[in-house]
Order: sequence, then structure tokens, then C-alpha cells
Amino acid sequence: MADEIGSDSAAAENEGTAASFTPIESQEALDRIIGERVARERNKYADYDTLRDKAARYDAAEAANLSEVEKAVKRAEVAEARARDLEVSTARAQVAAARGVPAGLLSGGTVEEFEASAEALLKFRGEQATPRAPRPDPRQGASTGPGISGANLTDWLRGELIK
Repeated sequence: MADEIGSDSAAAENEGTAASFTPIESQEALDRIIGERVARERNKYADYDTLRDKAARYDAAEAANLSEVEKAVKRAEVAEARARDLEVSTARAQVAAARGVPAGLLSGGTVEEFEASAEALLKFRGEQATPRAPRPDPRQGASTGPGISGANLTDWLRGELIK
């Protein structure tokens, strides 16, 4: 569609200039026509550099404002995360102190979860509190090296009696 519009306007220009067209007869005339055309094109973009500079300054200002907003949002997120961590640590310490269990052994993220964890630990510790008989050590009483037994015993006794 844009091609049709462009070609229609180009055809209209050709029709208007076709009746008044005079062939270029010298290099000076060609240079003058080309110079006029270049000047018309330059006039279209005469303020391009100033607009480009303004756009660059606007983009820089907007980026600075956006980065300030982003920095503020990031600081707020960090502060919220730190507050949540402190709340969890405080709850863990309170439950540990109230129940008498080490805070490092409590798991969870809420007071209810810490309470349940403390109950489980106390129940486990209650099961472990009953003393159990030690298992027998099969090595107990066994000789660890060359001792006096059997033939060595008789040799030793003879040596002691002869002295």
C-alpha cells in the first residue's frame, strides 16, 4: 500500500515535470540541479543533530531517574528480607528458650513449625533418656600382644624358679 502511494506521487511529479522538462545541456546546469536537490534534502534533516542531542539527554535523564527508582526498590527488598530473617531468628530463639532445646536443631519458618519441631525433639530425647545396657565387647579380656600363655608360661616359670 505504501508502495502504491509512493509510486502515485512519483507519477504525479513526472507528469507535472514532463510537460516542462528541458534536457540538461551543460555540466554547470547538472551541478546546479544536483546542488538544489541536495540542499532540499539537507533542509529536511537540518535539525537532526539538535534533536538527537535532546533525545540523548532525555534518555540519560530517564535512565538516571529509573536507576534511582530501581535502587530504592532494591533497598526496600533488602530491608524486607532482613526484617523477615530477624523475625524468624527471634521466633526460633524464643521457642528454643521456652522448650529448652538448642535453637540450631529447630526447623521451620513460623512459630508453629518451631513448636512442632521442638515437640518432636523433646519426644525423641525422652525416648533416648532411658538408659540402655551397653553391648558386650567381644574383644574384652583378649590379649593384645604376645603374652604368657601355653608354652611361654612353662618357659617363664622355669626361668623364674631357677634363679
